[in-house]
Amino acid sequence: ALILIIMLMLLALPVASASAAPLAAVAPDGQGSMTVSPTTVAYGTSTAFTFTFTPTVGDYPIGTSVELTIPIDWTAPVMLTNVNIGTGTCNLNPSWQVTGRVIVVDVNECLFGQFFTISYTGTPGPVSGSIYTFTSQTDVPGGNGKFDTLIKPQITVTKKALTVTGITAADVVYGTG
Repeated sequence: ALILIIMLMLLALPVASASAAPLAAVAPDGQGSMTVSPTTVAYGTSTAFTFTFTPTVGDYPIGTSVELTIPIDWTAPVMLTNVNIGTGTCNLNPSWQVTGRVIVVDVNECLFGQFFTISYTGTPGPVSGSIYTFTSQTDVPGGNGKFDTLIKPQITVTKKALTVTGITAADVVYGTG
């Protein structure tokens, strides 16, 4: 009986638990990096781009949204046609969406140092020699709304080489003057 009483008393004592390492602090709105590859495209050329989002300060919990806006004069994004999401090392909600020119990815969990990708195939706007900055934003639950990420993706549109075929020296007219 004495042994039973001692065992019951031992069971009542608090026990230290062995749990996983605590998560880092929740990232503030706008923290994070959105980069793109490639960063240069020739004017008028349809190109596959990979945008990569990485938390740079803290963790993104369930309910966080990450948005990427395609510039107005680029090919419009269309779900599963020219836009797809790669989970990378983050845990994403599979119900991502495209609203107008905005690609919205809902996060279940994306910890500091993890990443996910957005694949987009499109043709750049009409101005060669321009640098296009794509707007990328985050919105954390309980935060202050959507804020631009610290690092935003940029793509430079270069001139496309002009190739002319079928012209001979006899076709060339020189100015007189």
